[in-house]
Amino acid sequence: YYLEETKQPAGYALLTSRQKFEVTATSYSATGQGIEYTAGSGKDDATKVVNKKITIPQTGGIGTIIFAVAGAVIMGIAVYAYVKNNKDEDQLA
Repeated sequence: YYLEETKQPAGYALLTSRQKFEVTATSYSATGQGIEYTAGSGKDDATKVVNKKITIPQTGGIGTIIFAVAGAVIMGIAVYAYVKNNKDEDQLA
């Protein structure tokens, strides 16, 4: 069987792919309290799962740009110094 999410509550992400699962004679065990379904009862007998939203940290702020630029400048200085040092050694030899 495949589980495919076609709609999601506002603020929640939609599953990007179908989820495969298999039902066999040994993959199910009746433990705990079950749900009795009566066809046509008009009553919602299903178990409702309440998914709580979580707060995740914000990424990619202005600090990221500053560190990227500073790193690029340092690498540029290192390349310049390396090339200049090699040219000076070649001229001495």
